[in-house]
Amino acid sequence: MTGQPTSAHRQWRHRSYGAITAALVLPGLAISTARATDFAYGGGYVLEHTSNIDQVATSPRDEWIHSLIGGIAYSENTADLAAHAVMQAQENIYQNHRYDDTPLYFVDAAGIWTIAPQRLTWTVEDHHRQLLLNVQQSDTLANQAGANVFSTGPDVYSRPSVGNTLVLGGRYAHVYLEHSNADNDRGSAYTRWLYELNSSTTLSLNYEALKVTFSDSDVASNTNVDYLRTDRYVRFDWHPSRSRVTLDYGHTTNGRDQDADLDGQLARLTWTRQMTPESSFGLTAAREQQDVGAELLSEITDPTTPSNASVSPTTVQVAPTSDVYYLRRIEAYYRYLASDWATEWRGFSHQQSRRIGRDDLIRQHAEDRVPRRLRAQR
Repeated sequence: MTGQPTSAHRQWRHRSYGAITAALVLPGLAISTARATDFAYGGGYVLEHTSNIDQVATSPRDEWIHSLIGGIAYSENTADLAAHAVMQAQENIYQNHRYDDTPLYFVDAAGIWTIAPQRLTWTVEDHHRQLLLNVQQSDTLANQAGANVFSTGPDVYSRPSVGNTLVLGGRYAHVYLEHSNADNDRGSAYTRWLYELNSSTTLSLNYEALKVTFSDSDVASNTNVDYLRTDRYVRFDWHPSRSRVTLDYGHTTNGRDQDADLDGQLARLTWTRQMTPESSFGLTAAREQQDVGAELLSEITDPTTPSNASVSPTTVQVAPTSDVYYLRRIEAYYRYLASDWATEWRGFSHQQSRRIGRDDLIRQHAEDRVPRRLRAQR
């Protein structure tokens, strides 16, 4: 970030580490049709251990958390439509009764409509989950706030020559954050030039512009600051038969209304590996500027991904806020999917740096729960 921190604008940092989480999921029977449409229902059990349930610096208490999960899933993959939807409910039970049992709700839905093959598509996405009002406190009902993001827009493709593809796209999105004045609308536009080096390797140049407008940014007493974010980066995408590696490197600029601009490095790595037909491994690492709405959008599952493919899990590690922060994170998972059950192990480390202004409340951050997803089984 540009500029030196002062007493009015200083840097705030926090590191969080996630304990390994084991999950056992028992999906229900899937119904397949001739149109490649799948429905599934099921339940599951997740066991999680935390060494600091109260999120305190001294005298931490450990806790075992038992989670019961139930949900339904739908997916479709045809020439005209790729879509999926997951609705899930979860009950967290604290073994040592440190806190009351806590319900959680999760919705993840997306669809891509092919209007003109290889020329024009339209995407609709929606994601809902709970965030923590104070992320230095435990995941209890009184500390929860609903969060929802809706996004829609087109992608236009042009192929001027063999191996070269030009992509022009745009999105409108609305972010709703319960118990917060940080609701916002966002419009984005992007262009990408993709060059196929060979059948398994693609190199691309990417330019993305995002305008974020808060619902009450014109109220003098609030701390919301509208901004225009631009990302410029190169992407290396390598996908041999059983793996995929994506590497992004570039620069981000946030032009903030009534405040100093923020500049920062953008670096992202994603590696997924289908080790056997049943087991997969994934690793993600990132150094980038981020906000709550963007992290919620990153939670949405790509509907073109097969139901048994590796999808790197992500975690939203912030409270409902209008802040832009610099995020460093690394996450890993191992997943085993059998015909009627599944298990998954995850771990993560996060560090956030956030500027605190003269009129801002001090932002707090700590470990959040890793989201669990019920996926349709083919």
